[in-house]
Amino acid sequence: MKKISIVLFVLSLFALSCDIVESRALHVTNESKDEIFAFITKKEIKAMIKSDIDNGVTIKTNAENILTPGKPAWEKYIKKCKDDKLRVYIISTDSLHKHGWDNLFKKEIYLKKYYFTMDDLEEINFHITYK
Repeated sequence: MKKISIVLFVLSLFALSCDIVESRALHVTNESKDEIFAFITKKEIKAMIKSDIDNGVTIKTNAENILTPGKPAWEKYIKKCKDDKLRVYIISTDSLHKHGWDNLFKKEIYLKKYYFTMDDLEEINFHITYK
């Protein structure tokens, strides 16, 4: 009985120390005529370096892709964001190839920027459409 208690105790500690992988995804639909790159970050683009991109995806015209925070869940991720707001940036893949990451960040070259709180994400049912 003592061995079972020890095993259960160790398993409980392990379970409490694990981050939960987020199962909800932010769906981004591209209805524009150009291919785009969408990414999430915790801060403003002008203060970024490429490693500040937490998740990014290329989205072809009339297609959809998803963004997730991975670990932790959206609630914890957003609490770590500047002003408790998730930032989603949409960039033209042509601009990315033409200017490179450093110039995109420095010159703040992007097509669209969204700010989301957790309530905002739930209100839009985790879906945005770029037109």
